[in-house]
Amino acid sequence: MPHMLELKSADCAEIHEEQGSGGNRARPVLARVLERIRPGDVLVVVRIDRLTRSLSHPLELIKRLEA
Repeated sequence: MPHMLELKSADCAEIHEEQGSGGNRARPVLARVLERIRPGDVLVVVRIDRLTRSLSHPLELIKRLEA
C-alpha cells in the first residue's frame, strides 16, 4: 500500500490504520490515538480526506489536540 510506504519513509514510529469511512465519526482507532497522543508528538495523516469528510470535524480534532 503506497500510504504505508509514505508513512514508513517519514520515519513514523507508530502507524495506525482505520478501516472505516472518513465520513463516519465512529472512528475507534482515531479515538485511541487521540487518547494516547502527548505534547511533542506529531500526528501525520497521509491525506486529509482519509481523516474526515467535513470541515467541522477537523476543527474539533485541532481543538482537542491543542488542549
